[in-house]
Amino acid sequence: MVARAGGRRVAVLGPRLSALLAAELAQRSAAERLVLWQPVVNGEAFMTQVLRLRLAGDLAQGDGERTSTKDVRARLGAGEVLELAGYPFAPELVAGEPFWTLQETTVAPAVVAATVARLTGGTP
Repeated sequence: MVARAGGRRVAVLGPRLSALLAAELAQRSAAERLVLWQPVVNGEAFMTQVLRLRLAGDLAQGDGERTSTKDVRARLGAGEVLELAGYPFAPELVAGEPFWTLQETTVAPAVVAATVARLTGGTP
């Protein structure tokens, strides 16, 4: 990525769920700066939270049908694209092994500390 930038300084921004991908990209590409904005460091927990929001919305509509996060995951697993928290979620997000946790759980605190240090002018 640095080479593609024509030798210019490269920074990577990762808001919410994309923070996990941004952290990996920054590590692989030798980006000079990394900013994580409200990072999600555990995608599985995030997905469960989003599924619960879907269930709460279904209950508020009062259609009488009770579902669970397991039911919604099954629908996604069957190939259905669902609207969750206002966004379309593709089945690939819940299929197979979760891709959305940092490779090493010890990296996350260091990444967050480095980001805060950069933003505040301190050192990690």
